[in-house]
Amino acid sequence: MKSIRKKWLLPIVAFSIAIAGAFASNIETKSAAPVLGYLDHPQPCKISVQCDDFGIIACTSGGQVAKRMNALGTSCNLPAFKFVPGQ
Repeated sequence: MKSIRKKWLLPIVAFSIAIAGAFASNIETKSAAPVLGYLDHPQPCKISVQCDDFGIIACTSGGQVAKRMNALGTSCNLPAFKFVPGQ
């Protein structure tokens, strides 16, 4: 009777450990939602474009570099980066 219990218990334990390991090693990724970047021409901080808050390539539109709004919402002086969906 004990050998029958071992035959079905061992695969269940191994499967449980595999599932727990998969969830434990899951890396949290950044959200795929864009942030707003603003152009300074013709009026400062009026025309919005889709940008990202971190990256390497600067966010541009129509040859102009976009900037993000500061925390107070008073000016567009933070760097904005190109939005790449799925990264």
